[in-house]
Amino acid sequence: MRIWTDVNNSCLVDINDVLAGELSRTTQLTVEDIPAGNARKCAPFTKRVKVEHLFQMKLIVEAVKRIYGLDS
Repeated sequence: MRIWTDVNNSCLVDINDVLAGELSRTTQLTVEDIPAGNARKCAPFTKRVKVEHLFQMKLIVEAVKRIYGLDS
């Protein structure tokens, strides 16, 4: 995943299709396609999530741990 800070109180997180599938199961995050104009610079990521709250980032971290088996 790749994190882009866009304003003081939020960021955009670019994610792959596997992680997007997992995160799309929650209503607390909105998974969107990366805009066509940004697709080349964002490769290999194809989806994006806007994070405005700490709990949303924690959801992403937990999904990464489940999918990739990371301990920390």
